[in-house]
Amino acid sequence: WFIFASIVRNSDVVSVLVHGDMWSPQFLWKNDDLLSLVDWQLAHIGSLTEDLHRLLSLCISVEMKERVTAPLLRYYYNQLTATMKAKNTEVPFTFDYLQKDYRETLPLTACMSLFALSLWSNSPV
Repeated sequence: WFIFASIVRNSDVVSVLVHGDMWSPQFLWKNDDLLSLVDWQLAHIGSLTEDLHRLLSLCISVEMKERVTAPLLRYYYNQLTATMKAKNTEVPFTFDYLQKDYRETLPLTACMSLFALSLWSNSPV
């Protein structure tokens, strides 16, 4: 993680604020409305898709992940493009870049999730 973080900070890699512990218990809902994301103590600068990896790896089945990943990346990019266009600005990366980021971030998030798995395996959540 430290190597990846230094690459992100010292290069032209697009980076964002990452929650760092994104999985279902971090979402507070009221009916169908998302009220808040909680538990931000692992927040850091990181990959565009790091939190998405964690959600897809820890909160849904492998079969569903295979089915929804491509459409979800496309949806994310389209929503971001529309939101930024409404603010008279452009997304600073292409959809191809987003896909590449998703592929390249997988080893990092897989290692982080394996490390945390032992902590979560006894969780009642």
